[in-house]
Amino acid sequence: MTSKTTSLIAATDSPSQAGKKLRKGLLIGVMLVTVFLVAGISMTIGWRPIIGAKARPLTSRNFERSPQRLERGGYIFMGLSGCVHCHSPLEGSQRGFPPVMSLMGSGQVLVEEASLGRIVAPNLTPDIQTGSGTWTDDQLARAIREGIGHDGRTLFPMMPYQNFRSMSDEDLASVVVFLRSLSPIRHELPKTTVAFPVKYLIKGLPQPVTSPVSAPLASDRVQWANTSCSSQIALTVTPPAVHTGSLSLAWILPAERRLLRTG
Repeated sequence: MTSKTTSLIAATDSPSQAGKKLRKGLLIGVMLVTVFLVAGISMTIGWRPIIGAKARPLTSRNFERSPQRLERGGYIFMGLSGCVHCHSPLEGSQRGFPPVMSLMGSGQVLVEEASLGRIVAPNLTPDIQTGSGTWTDDQLARAIREGIGHDGRTLFPMMPYQNFRSMSDEDLASVVVFLRSLSPIRHELPKTTVAFPVKYLIKGLPQPVTSPVSAPLASDRVQWANTSCSSQIALTVTPPAVHTGSLSLAWILPAERRLLRTG
């Protein structure tokens, strides 16, 4: 083989070897970027914004209606957890912005701004067209404690389901029973639309409740506060046992006291 031929073969092999090295380098680079990306996501926002929120399957459970649960549910909805103040239009002209009691539970738009989007507290009255009339008991229960709406979407955490996760099974049943007792109110509201990227980030918040939840001890003031939206209220008064008798009006805010006294 002449030196000219050898030089020609070497010149032919050189680009091929260079190409192999380039491809190998690119492959290693892609692998390193992938590893760092996976580690970064795992250690920061997690994978829920990408794969979706945790959600348990719905069940066919129905909560038995009883006078005790009805009373207890009203006490929680109207006083202890302050649900009425988000899920009712407010009297803007009155001191303290009390809820419009004739529209109790019919929902309102809470926030409309570019950074968050439009956050709506839905109509919880059993109106078929605009409220919860077609929702099951377990759809309501899952939304309250687990942050998954009746339509499967992640609820914006202005709904304090992270606190309500500690709500006892009996209190949860009582709230649902009370909501079922409300008069249907036709009150059409726009849908919640959460802005990017918040709508993805909140998907890491819901946690399914798959085991029984008991009521905290009456002496555990911190745990009572954790189950309340209005924790400052819960910490300033003695937490009650589950009511089976008359409603303690001391726990109800002034506007609701008037309603209960006058009907």
